[in-house]
Amino acid sequence: MMKNKVKIIVGILSLGLIFGGCKNENSKENPSSDPTIAYSNKDSNKSNEEKNKKSDVDKKDQGKVVDGSINSEILKQNWKYKVYLPNGYDEKSDEKYPVLYMLHGFGGNSSSILEKSNTKDMLDKIMKDKENKMIVVFADGFSSFFVDSDYDKKMESAIKEELIKEIDGKYKTDANKTKRAIGGFSVGGYGAASLSLRNPDLFSKALLISPTLWDKLDEDSLIRRNYMAFSDGKQMWSDEVYKEKFPSNFINENTKDINFYIRASEGDSKINIEDIEKFNKDLEKSEINTQFKKDGKEFDHDWDYWNKITEESYMWVLEQFNKWF
Repeated sequence: MMKNKVKIIVGILSLGLIFGGCKNENSKENPSSDPTIAYSNKDSNKSNEEKNKKSDVDKKDQGKVVDGSINSEILKQNWKYKVYLPNGYDEKSDEKYPVLYMLHGFGGNSSSILEKSNTKDMLDKIMKDKENKMIVVFADGFSSFFVDSDYDKKMESAIKEELIKEIDGKYKTDANKTKRAIGGFSVGGYGAASLSLRNPDLFSKALLISPTLWDKLDEDSLIRRNYMAFSDGKQMWSDEVYKEKFPSNFINENTKDINFYIRASEGDSKINIEDIEKFNKDLEKSEINTQFKKDGKEFDHDWDYWNKITEESYMWVLEQFNKWF
């Protein structure tokens, strides 16, 4: 009964968000004014410019992006994903490829990272002269924080039991955990932290870009009214449930082999840099190998910043994989 009530509330709020664009730009009811949302009109315009820009990589060195979907029994719906296949990928070859799973942020989907940045061009560039390359997967995460919820989607289970199985079965991947990484932007960065620490048997590397690892979410944030990932059945966002599921709680002896790369900025208006530093210290205290790069106050929680650092971040993952070849 309570579950149905909460779902009704979500539907009503979703309609409010859809029509919120008719209200004043600074209204609390307009998602674009909420400090936790990264996808602004400025970002969209920027991404269109990036998409229309001619690639710096010769056509013969370019990879390709293919669409896919899963009829998910866990999510009870059709689940879309996209796969970047590097130049030279050959179904007939015996070569196996490592895989990076990339998770989007608030309001995104399987296309968001590709559309809002020149990610394909970045991947083409960093793999152009590399003998060993990687596959990159971009999947829909809906409004899930990429965790299992008792009152919403069970995204962690779907990724573990369906998506990885689908990718390993359909493409020429190396299924060893040393050849599998997970990363994400914003909410996706939270998801990458959670999935890697909860599943050290599946992932050996984690890439977190501006991860929303709040020590405590602001009381007036729209996230509290639009996400059910941490619902307790009485309220849409429960601080207690959020605290119980926080990634640091799952650090143990088995997580010591995971390598982390964390990138964040002092000028981030959506997540306090101190909260991310606290998470990084949790990793360090447990002797987990972590590389934390902190950028300046001139950078915010947006694609202007992320487009400046993403290529270097992808390069870190590829170099990590190449250590094991």
